[in-house]
Amino acid sequence: MGKVCFRRVAISPPGCTQWTAWGTGARTLGAEALMIRNAVDVVQALRSLSDLGLPLVYNGLGRPPEGVAAVHHKSSARHGLWPGVLNGRSCHTFEEAAVAVAAGYDYIFFSPVFATRSHPDVAPVGLEALRRVCETLPIPVFALGGVNRNNERLCFEAGAYGVAGIDGYWQTMTKR
Repeated sequence: MGKVCFRRVAISPPGCTQWTAWGTGARTLGAEALMIRNAVDVVQALRSLSDLGLPLVYNGLGRPPEGVAAVHHKSSARHGLWPGVLNGRSCHTFEEAAVAVAAGYDYIFFSPVFATRSHPDVAPVGLEALRRVCETLPIPVFALGGVNRNNERLCFEAGAYGVAGIDGYWQTMTKR
């Protein structure tokens, strides 16, 4: 597809319904793209966020709605790539990341790099694993999981193309 043109992705918090407020707040805090996930009404979320001028990433099942720049596939997804948009994939091991490259994905989210509140029982992959993936694979790698403004520099130093987070960056945005 095309080039990934964003480096900081804000992932919508669970239960988000105030899309315009969340998106505006995330943009103000430095988000360069917004990922819509778990939206009851994806069309309403897209309509609310479209005026912000940021690329929208769809993280859901089925055909992506009109107007999204990218589709993010969970690591367990078994359907193919969608034409006309960037296709990303969640990966938790080097092997999963290599499979994503071979399958033609445009970027990956590699996680969890650090301990995270959303998955407290999952051991972090760490910066060395992130570095190995970034140095070895030819597609953009986003660090996810426990990433925040205090440790993002470590992710970029390890070679991450970008960073993503649910609440590490967007702590001022409360669940609405």
